[in-house]
Amino acid sequence: MNNRIALSLKHDSTPGRWRWSFSGDRFALAGSSAARDRDDAVLCALAEGHRRLVARGAVEVVVSLHDSSPIWGIAGDIADHFPRVRLVPFTANDAAIRDAAMAALVPQAPAAKTAFPARLLAPITVATDGSSAHGRIGWGWLAEDGSHDCDSARITTRQCDRRTTALVAELRAISAALESLPGRRLHIRTDCRHAISLVTDWIGGSDRMPVGYLATHHTATAKGGLRWIQEQVRREAGRIDISWVRGHAGDPLNEGADSLAKLARRAAEGTWGGTPSDVPDRAASIAQVFATQNRQLATAA
Repeated sequence: MNNRIALSLKHDSTPGRWRWSFSGDRFALAGSSAARDRDDAVLCALAEGHRRLVARGAVEVVVSLHDSSPIWGIAGDIADHFPRVRLVPFTANDAAIRDAAMAALVPQAPAAKTAFPARLLAPITVATDGSSAHGRIGWGWLAEDGSHDCDSARITTRQCDRRTTALVAELRAISAALESLPGRRLHIRTDCRHAISLVTDWIGGSDRMPVGYLATHHTATAKGGLRWIQEQVRREAGRIDISWVRGHAGDPLNEGADSLAKLARRAAEGTWGGTPSDVPDRAASIAQVFATQNRQLATAA
């Protein structure tokens, strides 16, 4: 494997946050994440950057960590959770890409936030759905204006039992919609009553997790883990309005979200008949068809 990308980390001036930077051949990506310590920051950086990291194929992520770091003891789990990524220790041959990654970690002034309170933006209806099979989960969301997204991840019995994987996918879909549609109230429609119950309980202050989910697993607090989503839901509680819709009953947005979730999972499995590069166009086509149907129904009503 020749595709090596260096990861550098630096404690941010904001307490509880770490800055991270990836650098490699014609590749650069930087950001920051809330993390407990350096090891946790590595996992958060991988979660944030995973999609971009593997866009060109499998990668080795080079990181400078002490030999006693717990990260090396869970390298197998990391490979399971972040498909096509292998974490490897720094060597002298990696000096150039490491230096480039470190150079990107310069102090930056906080970006000015556009003053768009949720109450000033029109609410939007968005359907979310998840799919689970063969050790992989997929999730998708589709908004009434046609905006959409879908993604997938590998999930193992070390993270949760098989009965819980579908629920994790449903919650990942809700999380993705919240992240992708900032600054406005979301009328979230899902066909998963368990997801509604959890989100409602989390907003109310409950710490409960689904039966069979290992909340102490290192992935639980990384982006996409249920502890991470729990905190996200609490932060965004003021703009969440979640309700149930019957699945596979002709609701266009629900059908579209279902199709997007299955597309993401099957594309990751290699069973959908296309190539990874075809997924964005296929997803856009799905979104357009079902969003158009939804508008037509709304107009007819």
